[in-house]
Amino acid sequence: MLDLQLYMGQVVDVTLKIDGSSCSLFWKDGEFGVLSRNQWFDENNINKYTSIVQKYDLKNKLTSYCERHQVNICLRGELFGQGVQSSKNNPHSKLPLDIAFFNVWLIDEVRYTGIEHPHYFVNICNELNLPTVPILERAKLTKDLIEKYSDEEKLNGGSFEGVVIKGKDFSFKVINKPYDSRK
Repeated sequence: MLDLQLYMGQVVDVTLKIDGSSCSLFWKDGEFGVLSRNQWFDENNINKYTSIVQKYDLKNKLTSYCERHQVNICLRGELFGQGVQSSKNNPHSKLPLDIAFFNVWLIDEVRYTGIEHPHYFVNICNELNLPTVPILERAKLTKDLIEKYSDEEKLNGGSFEGVVIKGKDFSFKVINKPYDSRK
């Protein structure tokens, strides 16, 4: 378990946690793959996951990025929209099918990148023109910051599942209590 006291005062990104389905895309030593939480998809079979790959030309973009930077990575995102985690309280389930990226796993180093890393998800997505989860704020980690997102009923007028707080070498979820109680 993460001892938050060790990280208090460090600069963090607060990102919106989207209520959808995990989608991971990897490139390792010339091999590209599309994964859900527990399934590997044949990229030639059209489904929600592979249609997103086609929409954003992800195979070509990720391959080009990894070859240019000589790195093996897994780009992690949240698939959302109609037909994904449908519930009356989920604001993302009513949108068109899409993806928002939220993390990068360095395959060879067996670790996630943090906010100061050159392969941080924001840097990769900016370079490849890919969507990311909304970054709500960059701030210093405090108890008040955590409580703000766990107890707030609405964010920008809408319900939200929670946030993920990301630092240089750590991240953790803060689940929004009012949203979670309505699930």
